[in-house]
Amino acid sequence: MISLTTEVQNALESNHYRAAILANFPGGASFKVTDSHKDIVYNSVTYSATGEALMKTSNISRTSTIGAASYTITFSGADQSAIAEYDNNAHIGKSAYIYMAFLDDNYDLLASDSVIKLYEGIVDAWDLSESATTSEFSIKLTSHWATFEVVNGRFTNQSSQKEYYGTDNFFKYAYQEELPLKWGS
Repeated sequence: MISLTTEVQNALESNHYRAAILANFPGGASFKVTDSHKDIVYNSVTYSATGEALMKTSNISRTSTIGAASYTITFSGADQSAIAEYDNNAHIGKSAYIYMAFLDDNYDLLASDSVIKLYEGIVDAWDLSESATTSEFSIKLTSHWATFEVVNGRFTNQSSQKEYYGTDNFFKYAYQEELPLKWGS
């Protein structure tokens, strides 16, 4: 259940309100961003409006059941130094957060507690797509339930499998399999 402050309740009951997405990913300041047109400070973290351009987000669905839902957020005009932080997969498995901030008429926080946590997960994957005119950097978050039993540092690919089981070729041709594989079948 989401607890709303009086300020947020009043804003939602009005004819209009202002809101912004705050994305807090592991890494430097380039990964503390907002879709607002000006910087927002929340919990002593500055969410930059001038850093990476927050381009699109996937839908969030809230549920009270345990699940492994994922969430993807995409930046445009990706900063090469910021991408370098993710290039070595150092942030895979680290926590990240998506918030919704309610703003006043000056685009500042309504109150210090006028922010709702929409999503908390771990960095599952990242992707860089470049063309002649644009570049997009996407970070996929997954619920911590998705990796509940994952051993830190292990990946589901052939090279990681070989490190632990030298003669096992389980993942060697996995990318070619077209039939869905179901556990227990």
